Amino acid sequence: MKIAMTVPKYNKKGAISRYVAELAERFVKDHEVHIFSHEWKDVGNEDLVFHKTPMILKPPSLNFLSYLTSTTLKINAKNFDIVQCTTADRFSADVFNPMSILRAWIDVLKKEKHRTILGRKILTPGYLIGLGLEKHNYTKGNYKKIIPLSTSTKRELIKYYNIPEEDIEVIPLGVDLDEFRPLRNQNLIELKKRYGIQEGDIVLNIVATEFHRKGLAELIKSLSIVKNETKSNLKLLVVGGGQNTIGFDYLGLADKLGVRDNIIFAGHVGDLNEHYNLADIFVFPTKYEGFGIPVIEAMAAGLPVVTTNTAAGEDAIEHGKNGLLIDDPTNLSEIAEKISILIGDENLRNQMGKNARITAKNFTWDRTAKRTLEVYEDTV
Repeated sequence: MKIAMTVPKYNKKGAISRYVAELAERFVKDHEVHIFSHEWKDVGNEDLVFHKTPMILKPPSLNFLSYLTSTTLKINAKNFDIVQCTTADRFSADVFNPMSILRAWIDVLKKEKHRTILGRKILTPGYLIGLGLEKHNYTKGNYKKIIPLSTSTKRELIKYYNIPEEDIEVIPLGVDLDEFRPLRNQNLIELKKRYGIQEGDIVLNIVATEFHRKGLAELIKSLSIVKNETKSNLKLLVVGGGQNTIGFDYLGLADKLGVRDNIIFAGHVGDLNEHYNLADIFVFPTKYEGFGIPVIEAMAAGLPVVTTNTAAGEDAIEHGKNGLLIDDPTNLSEIAEKISILIGDENLRNQMGKNARITAKNFTWDRTAKRTLEVYEDTV
């Protein structure tokens, strides 16, 4: 088959980019694969054919859309057996892979009674364009098949766009089990020294970029509850976006709650698996997610997970076996309670971590690629 795949940036950083890169590397072994992207680097495979797409919109970091690229004019669908799109940057495709549903996220914001966040209007031009493209893309006739990454996204496609269930095939993201794996403590000595992590500290970890959506403020507030109730030596290791993502003063919030000394902002890191391994518990109280790839990465690293029912939580977490599910990501008491359960039982933490690693073995890129290729073959 001759396959066209679109992605804003082609690399192995972030869910969208990694998804396309992992699949493309596998598809190109037996098929002709063309990548339409604004930017690519560290490709590592000369058989892939790249096409430069111009960027037409780059909203601020608050916007749900990272940016849009003009692939519509670049791809002539007649030249390909399959055109697959992961973002709302084309008016039609054979296969769409929604990483999330914009209308669903806006509803979450409305429930929070947000018309603005930190003075910025929610419905920016980027959002409005995204909503229009989303509605168009998920109208019968503008797609042949839709592959959401999670069961929750499937429900949203049916709820908001009346997509027939037979048009939807849920195929989760994968994880590199060699890259993300448990490490021996002696491998982490220098990293612990860098962050001031002491023997006996209980380390919580979150990996995120959009701090508001991923619930960092709620996690910090919950941390203060856990600290007061358990009297444990707690550290919260925050990996990802800057300390003041979208202008909110998370350090100020931590100071106000008396947990500033318990929080480590690591920023973006290259050795992500080592940072997972620094932790005892991975906490991801996301308010909305298409598929939380950090959840699967943390599980592969052998961590018990506390997360919400959205995204990977519903598809990967067996409550009480490999992690704990949060019903309401805005309920501070519930988040604190779930964290406290794991803090108070080391044996439970260790067993859940082992079970999490076993579960992660079901989420491989080979399996994701194989199932996606089967959809292609049925679609052609």
